[in-house]
Amino acid sequence: MIQVLERAFSVLDYLSADPDRLAGLSEIAQACGIQKTTLANILNTLESAGYVVRPQKRKGYRLGYKYYMQAGPAYVYEKWKELSAEEVKKIYNIFEETVVLATEYGGQRRVLNLMECHEGITARIPHSADIYQSATGRIILAYYPEHKIREIVSRVGLPSHESWEGIDSVDALLEGLAEIREKGISTTIFREHMLGVGVPVLVGGWPIASIGMCLPRFRCSESRLGIIHEVLGECAASIAEKVRSAYYSG
Repeated sequence: MIQVLERAFSVLDYLSADPDRLAGLSEIAQACGIQKTTLANILNTLESAGYVVRPQKRKGYRLGYKYYMQAGPAYVYEKWKELSAEEVKKIYNIFEETVVLATEYGGQRRVLNLMECHEGITARIPHSADIYQSATGRIILAYYPEHKIREIVSRVGLPSHESWEGIDSVDALLEGLAEIREKGISTTIFREHMLGVGVPVLVGGWPIASIGMCLPRFRCSESRLGIIHEVLGECAASIAEKVRSAYYSG
């Protein structure tokens, strides 16, 4: 094996032994038997690729998001669910409506965390659903770059008439998503009487997830929608910061 790869793997192996602890340059160098100058170059490369992070500059290194992705998305998504639990509960306690944390996977909207309202008129939220149909799905697409949107279209096609009326071409889809991005919030109406609301969870400008609510339309006036937007935005920022601290550079 190429020596630099052996050294990089030895660094990752060392950090994985205690993944929540920050390890300093000198400590890693001594443990792995690598000169500090060489190690610094290796760590810089691993950091730029997302395999290690320095949540607090000069405090040390730990494993990054890309390392955990090798264990499969399910591993990372379970961690995101854990990190978002406080915010999901906070939103539910404020509004007493169904709260959803979702992501895009394989061209579908996948639910990561859910607290359902069981009072009065409610909506059952499927674990996986059409990315175009829900507010939490559309808001993720709205913050994707065009090449990623086109990739999803090539995988799952354009929205059906039932999923998103009037979107009959890629250009129409891009235009619709641009309007959502400009507002910073997505709203959808389904089953005629239900409203979906979603805002993005952005890390480094990338929509890793979205957080939103489902509630009856008669329980969402314009003034209440404004409050919902504000609270969702604050909670999305809080979740993003937790994820960034856990798996991305600080």
